[in-house]
Amino acid sequence: MSNVIALNVPSRRLGAPARRAALVDSFARHRRFGDDVFWLKENAELLNILECTGLDLGPDALAPHEGFYADIERRLGFFPQYYRFLLSICLDLEDLGLPGDKGEALCRWAAREGLADAELSDLQRAEARRLMLRRGIDPLPDDTGLEDRLRLFMDRSETFAMPNKKAAYELTHIVFYLSEYGRRDPDLSPAAARSLEFAGILAFLDQNVDLLAEICVAMRHAGIAPSPIWEDWLEQETCRFTVLSGARADTGDEYHEFLVCNWAMAVAGRPSFVQTMTGERMSFHRPAPVAGPLREISQCMFRLDDARSDDWEAMRPLVCDAVTESGRHILAAAEASSARFAEFFAGFARTGLRAPAGLTGGDLRPMRRTFRILNIFVDAAAACATLATLEGAMPELVKLYIKNVLIGYLVAALFVAVLLWLDVMNLWHLVSTSDAGVLAVGVLWFAHGIVFAGVQFAWAVMSMAEREDDGPRGGLPAVWRLRPVPVEAPAERGQARR
Repeated sequence: MSNVIALNVPSRRLGAPARRAALVDSFARHRRFGDDVFWLKENAELLNILECTGLDLGPDALAPHEGFYADIERRLGFFPQYYRFLLSICLDLEDLGLPGDKGEALCRWAAREGLADAELSDLQRAEARRLMLRRGIDPLPDDTGLEDRLRLFMDRSETFAMPNKKAAYELTHIVFYLSEYGRRDPDLSPAAARSLEFAGILAFLDQNVDLLAEICVAMRHAGIAPSPIWEDWLEQETCRFTVLSGARADTGDEYHEFLVCNWAMAVAGRPSFVQTMTGERMSFHRPAPVAGPLREISQCMFRLDDARSDDWEAMRPLVCDAVTESGRHILAAAEASSARFAEFFAGFARTGLRAPAGLTGGDLRPMRRTFRILNIFVDAAAACATLATLEGAMPELVKLYIKNVLIGYLVAALFVAVLLWLDVMNLWHLVSTSDAGVLAVGVLWFAHGIVFAGVQFAWAVMSMAEREDDGPRGGLPAVWRLRPVPVEAPAERGQARR
């Protein structure tokens, strides 16, 4: 009986409400402090997610915010520039169950002070209106066209077929405000729904979890089911987050990605906030992600220039050849995620800028080719002019050498220009669609210049040989044998004879 086996039973993990309560405590008391604007931002985002999803927090979860709530009037009076953060935190705390009813009085004060009138952005004005309408107060009663302007922005789908993160985030937030974070139907037009889908395709191609999570939430709030491919990937990435606590925690982390990914999971009815939480300083980190192929695709399309087409079927082989192996898998998943991918690509290709009336894109190609080839001659002529200024102080042989080398390189430039003009072996297409095209043309000209300059200088040297006198140029010798010839040699005067 003395041999007792001890079992190391792990401590029981916190339940879901306790984990979320620990998260609230960490953000409220341990990551930052109340006088820091980043504290306002982080806590406003967390409380907004918890309030609009209706996730259970358990009893006393909001106790860490009681001191801040008790003093919120003083903060709003001294920091009115942060009124949207402060009102959001106050209203969410009350709606989550914290005792108190300060929100209505604060909204009335903010409306009376005209804080929303000081907003230049329609998006910020819409946020201010949405916040104060939670207590039945419209801070902008005379701005009857605000919603129409926001809908016009959403309905222009072309904006969201091009990489523009700022516009994409604004799109999602407009849906949040119009839908009151999922409480009512925002009544999106088909064009606005298409804009959300285009923005989602771009975010997936870029492997941007933060933006794609917000897009999926916005689509759910609008009554649109996001692609399962997107949400499956988001769930996979959400589970990859790690939480560091205590001295290891670093607030320069990916907390926002962590929050919005879990928000997207909660709205989709999937597990959220499953990581172990502790009621202390915490930070949230995502392992280094695989780079998305969006940049590679954009570079490929840009290099194609006039050969670029808005036909996805025609462009698919070229685009697939330009991306990495992992990029091809992501591209294939993006194409499978949306029935509108070809329509999205037509806008992404950006082929809409055309020539003036009377000239088609095909007519412009020879003109562009001519101008580029002329640049070769201009550069060569500039080099000749530079060397010509130094010629006067050079020896004759050096002058001869430089002169003929320049002639050789000018002939080489003409030769390369003809090759490009005639597009021999598809040479023009190769150099005009590659980012190394200028270097390739330079190397081709330099190599041909060596050959032509050598030939030109050799011909010049050989042509300098003196011409011999007319006479026999071969055949039999003029004399058959040697014969002595007498030569008179007169003696000098006064010299004695011997």
